[in-house]
Amino acid sequence: ATLLIGRSLITYIRFALRLKRCPEVTDQSVIDLVLRVCDELKIGRRPKLKEVPWLSVPAVFGLFQPVVCIPLAGLQELSQDQLKWVLLHELGHVRRRDPLVLAIAVFVRAVHWFNPLAWLTVSRLRACMELAADEIVVRHVPEHSVADYGRILVHFASVRLENRAAAVMGLIFMSANKSLKKRIVMLEVHRRRSRRLQYAAALIVLVAAATGLTEAQVVEMSE
Repeated sequence: ATLLIGRSLITYIRFALRLKRCPEVTDQSVIDLVLRVCDELKIGRRPKLKEVPWLSVPAVFGLFQPVVCIPLAGLQELSQDQLKWVLLHELGHVRRRDPLVLAIAVFVRAVHWFNPLAWLTVSRLRACMELAADEIVVRHVPEHSVADYGRILVHFASVRLENRAAAVMGLIFMSANKSLKKRIVMLEVHRRRSRRLQYAAALIVLVAAATGLTEAQVVEMSE
C-alpha cells in the first residue's frame, strides 16, 4: 500500500512540476471559448489554462485547483465547434470534480491493493466518469453533431497520454477498443432517445392542436 501511494504521489508531483513550467494560454479566442463553456456548465471558479506542448489532446489536472491543459499546436486541425466539444468534455470533469474523486478512489485502492474488486471498481469508476463527460457534451450539441463528436473520440483513440496515473482526466483515457465502443454506443443511444423524445413532443403538440380545434360545448350550470 505504501509503495502504491508513494508511486502515485511521485507521479503527481512530477506532472505538477512539469506543468508549472508551461506558459499560460494567451490565445484570446481559446480563453473566450473556455469562459463561454464555463458559463454554460455553470462553473463558478474558473480553471487555469496552460499550454502544454507535450500533450496531444486537452486534459484536466489538479485536485483542488483544476488546470485545463491545452496543446494549441495539436488542436489547429479542429474547427471552432469541435474545439468547443472537446472543452465541454474536459470542463465537464471540472464541473463534476472527477479528478478529486478519482484521486480518493486511487488512494482507497492502494490501501485495499489485495482486493481485486478495488481495482475493478476504480476501472469502472473511470469509465463512468468518461461516459458522464460524454453525456454532458451531447446535451450541449445539436443532434446532427453527435456523430461528429464520436469521430473525434475515434480520432484521438490512438493517442498516448503521459503520466496517466497523475489524476489527469481527458478524452483519451478510455481509448481501449471495448471502452471506446461503449462510448460510441452511448452516443448512438442518446441520438435515438433524443429522436424518440422529439417524436413524442411532436405527437403531444398535434394532439393538443387537434383537441383545441374541436368545437367546445357550452355547459349550462343550474342553480
